Amino acid sequence: MPSARPIKLYLEAVEAYKSGDKEEAAQKLAQSLGASEPSNIIRGSIDKLLSTDTMPNDAVLRMISTEVSKREYSQ
Repeated sequence: MPSARPIKLYLEAVEAYKSGDKEEAAQKLAQSLGASEPSNIIRGSIDKLLSTDTMPNDAVLRMISTEVSKREYSQ
């Protein structure tokens, strides 16, 4: 059954980013994409990945939609 957990984690990443906590944002974003830890690419590109109406953000949202339909989250 699909899970909304990746969406919740993404929204938590956005909130952390808006509050200035880029490391927490990177961690939550990585989890929303199915990883346990953020890669250096996520850490180094967090500004682009979480900026709305950008191609990197669109790609993140597409990957999250895949994660939602792929499996139920146990985390």
